[in-house]
Amino acid sequence: MDLTVNNRLIAMVDPRPIQLGRLLGAFELTIPFSGTVHAVVDGIYRSLTIAGARISMRGKNGQVSALGRAVPDNTVVIRQYENSARADFALRLTLQPHQLELLECERDGADLHLTVVLLARATSSDQTGADWEQYVGEAQIIVPRSLWIEQLNQSTASRILFLEIRLPDGEIRHPAERHLRRAQEMLTAGDWRSCISECRQFAEELGEGKLAPAMNMLQSDRRSMTKQHREDLLLAALHHYGHLAAHSESQRGELGFERADAKMAVSLAASLAEHHFGRA
Repeated sequence: MDLTVNNRLIAMVDPRPIQLGRLLGAFELTIPFSGTVHAVVDGIYRSLTIAGARISMRGKNGQVSALGRAVPDNTVVIRQYENSARADFALRLTLQPHQLELLECERDGADLHLTVVLLARATSSDQTGADWEQYVGEAQIIVPRSLWIEQLNQSTASRILFLEIRLPDGEIRHPAERHLRRAQEMLTAGDWRSCISECRQFAEELGEGKLAPAMNMLQSDRRSMTKQHREDLLLAALHHYGHLAAHSESQRGELGFERADAKMAVSLAASLAEHHFGRA
């Protein structure tokens, strides 16, 4: 990558292998650069102050998505001297777990394609006291799939699965959605038992009479079950799990539910709703 001031080349830097590290509750993408600052040849000393960079990625489908602004740990000044010198700096971008999950969705198992646009201000010894914004081009970085997976593993990011599941909003399209919304309200209110009971009713409405046949087919003819039959079975399992929350103790109900139980039920219900209505 050529770094110029007023169309005069002052340095050449190249990206080095990127690194992914773990922070408290987040991850940090580090993009190192290394190269050479050229010596002055015309008596005019030029420099660039690197304030950061805009980072974007190109997904497997070709769509470009902005990741945010990366910044250096310290002020980076690329300054010419009478002799050539080394230039080494790194830019760091904080990624929340859900951002990393979205990045992985866009990458979709392919190489990671990044674009780095440096943000810099320039100065020159023949313009004392003046500095100005300087466009210095962009760097295209291709991180091979194998190296990116290595970074995901080293940072333990590969062991965190973050799912963004959209709960239904707007107009009610199906009676099941009403129970799912109610379940979410009960989860927020801390009423774990009622939350799970609402998830049971959600499964009952969305199953539309297909739950018992799915359970029977599992017992009698599981090998011939289609993909749809097995999806119905997931609903049937949620419905069966919620039975304990919908009945009294004398009817073999259960009172001792915790947040983890309610969260599991809502997560499964919301995922099934998104899957069902997303294709409907």
